[in-house]
Amino acid sequence: MLFVILSFVGTSLIIKLSFSSNDEEEAASFNKPLFTSYTACASFSLYSIRIIYEFIFRSKCRWKDMSRREMTKVELKTALLCFPIFFGSITLYYFSLSLTTYSSTMILGNISSVFVFIFAILILGHAFCFIKCGATITCVVGVLIIALSDKEDFQAANPILGDLLAVCSSLTLGLYSTLLAKLVPPKIENEVSFSNILAFIGLLCLLTLWPLLIIFHFSGLEPFELPKGITIAYLIINIIFGTLLFDYCWGRAILLIGPLVSNTSVLLVVPLSIIIDNLFIKSSFSWQYYLGTIFIVVGFLISAYMNYLDSQNIQDEDSHDSLTSPLNRKHTGKFGQSDEIESGSDNSAHSSD
Repeated sequence: MLFVILSFVGTSLIIKLSFSSNDEEEAASFNKPLFTSYTACASFSLYSIRIIYEFIFRSKCRWKDMSRREMTKVELKTALLCFPIFFGSITLYYFSLSLTTYSSTMILGNISSVFVFIFAILILGHAFCFIKCGATITCVVGVLIIALSDKEDFQAANPILGDLLAVCSSLTLGLYSTLLAKLVPPKIENEVSFSNILAFIGLLCLLTLWPLLIIFHFSGLEPFELPKGITIAYLIINIIFGTLLFDYCWGRAILLIGPLVSNTSVLLVVPLSIIIDNLFIKSSFSWQYYLGTIFIVVGFLISAYMNYLDSQNIQDEDSHDSLTSPLNRKHTGKFGQSDEIESGSDNSAHSSD
């Protein structure tokens, strides 16, 4: 999860420093949020190279395996249900960037833990926990403190609409995270290949969503235009570090530590970006920023600790179920010895008689 956070902040830093170059006007003129999100999602299709390789060169030993084919069905079903939600989340995020300030989008676009907490109760059937609720609220309070203390002078095109789209992006991202945890439960997460899920998502986006570019072009919402010059480099950096690596590691984190902790940990992007700003961009921040950072870190630590306790309880329940399962009870005698051993001893006694 630490790599996910560093990847996100590092990509943002590279793009921000790149826009301060002499080619700023050329790069800034490429305001194509739909095109950017489409290329980002379609880039997941690069993961399909592995699927093609296995199908061609390892078909005899892998694709004919029944368990592997069943897992492929799970991966394809997960991609079919998740790809429109995932694409919508990214598209809303990029449209928010084009309408409001970068800091507002980054802050409001990363409060998905609130919606994950709600969706986990509705979709995953999690019991309501006051401590988890308090940890989530603590993180959100920290984000709001930082957001209210932001005094950026940049005049956004439509800040209210941009902030609303950022919140909607968080909502859809929370739904995607929860749905992913629902479709890939812990008992099969080691057998499912998340890179295959991303490959199917990329192929589905590439093959089904291109008409949106035509619709937006002829409606005048976003005239189609290919990137030029330094903008190509920005898009490539975003695809490699902000999409292929970031989303893969973040998706794996959802399956390993759960959607709530993974989405809550993304909030650490906010205080970490402050440190990066201080080190590289020499920005100054008020005391509210640091107070909000404390709230975020405390909320994250509480959420992570509660997730650790839940995982320990699950392990204890699994071990208890394995000991008290009917199969074990069937082979257990009155004195803790197996029935087979007892029957074996009886047979030997009769034979000796």
